[in-house]
Amino acid sequence: MKIMKKKEKDILVYSPADGKIVDIKKVPDETFSQEMIGKGIAIKINSPYIYSPIKGKVEAAFRTGHAYGIKTKYGPSILLHIGVDTVALNGEGFLRLIMQGEKVKPKSKLARVNWEILKKAKSSETLVIATNDSMEGYEIEMVAKIGQKVTKDDVLFKIIEKKEKDKKEEKKDGN
Repeated sequence: MKIMKKKEKDILVYSPADGKIVDIKKVPDETFSQEMIGKGIAIKINSPYIYSPIKGKVEAAFRTGHAYGIKTKYGPSILLHIGVDTVALNGEGFLRLIMQGEKVKPKSKLARVNWEILKKAKSSETLVIATNDSMEGYEIEMVAKIGQKVTKDDVLFKIIEKKEKDKKEEKKDGN
C-alpha cells in the first residue's frame, strides 16, 4: 500500500540580513510603497552581506548587484531589491556573489554591500517582495512587525496556499 505524503507548500521567507523592519508604505518609490510589484517588507539593514530569503532558483541576478529574483519550486517568486534607485550606482557598492541560474537556500550569500556608498542612493532600505505575477493560489501572512529588529534567522512572512474556498471565490470574481 502506497502512503501519500501531504506536500508542505507553505514557504517561509527569511530576513536577508540583520536589520530593522520599516514601513514599506514610506519607502520613497511608489512601485514598492504602493505594492505595484507585490506585497512584502522593507528592512534597514546593518550588516554587509545579503542572504537569500528563500529556497529556490535565481531567475534574475542583475549585473549591477542591486536586485535578485528567486523562484520557489512551487511557483511564487521573491524580488530582493537592495535600496531605491540603486541601479543608478551602476554596480558601485555591490559585490554580486551569485549568478543567474544558481540554486539557493535561506542564508546563501547573494551579495556584499558597502552601505557607505549606498548613502548616494535615494534610499538604502532592502525590499523583500512576493511578486504579484507569481502569487496565483497563494497569499501572504506577515510575521515581522514594523520596528522589529531581525536577523537572517527570522521569518519575515509566509507564503501560504489559499484555501479551496478562497480559490473558487477568486475564480468566480475573475481575479
